[in-house]
Amino acid sequence: MVKVWKDQKAWIIKVHMQRGGLRELVSGSVSGDVMLWDIRMDSSLRQFVAHSHRNGMRSLSVHEHAPVIAT
Repeated sequence: MVKVWKDQKAWIIKVHMQRGGLRELVSGSVSGDVMLWDIRMDSSLRQFVAHSHRNGMRSLSVHEHAPVIAT
């Protein structure tokens, strides 16, 4: 199956699907936006601005077992 999401407008740094999770996806972009997705939906569930657009974001990591996202 192939799906296209167009909510994130900047270059994507990382996309992470939680191990054992069936539908949850996290993505982060150079503009500093972190988005939470349900892969069944056409748009993101939540969006966070982790960094200002001026400074940007360089990396993103998601903990395998705890609900923790680090940028």
